[in-house]
Amino acid sequence: MPSVTNRSWAGVDEDRSGGGVPTRWGQADAADHRAWRGPAVTSEEFVPEGAGGHALWAHRPRSGRA
Repeated sequence: MPSVTNRSWAGVDEDRSGGGVPTRWGQADAADHRAWRGPAVTSEEFVPEGAGGHALWAHRPRSGRA
């Protein structure tokens, strides 16, 4: 049962590894993740967390995958 962020976001940590080199990352939103997974998503529930939340899904495995 995957959980993905409900809204897309991007961030920078200026010194994540302690070496003075910035680390950048980003996360797609639930709609993008759902489009990538296709009809495998069988149900979705919003799980609030702070000012945002996550989408919690039930899904069936894609054919050929465990």
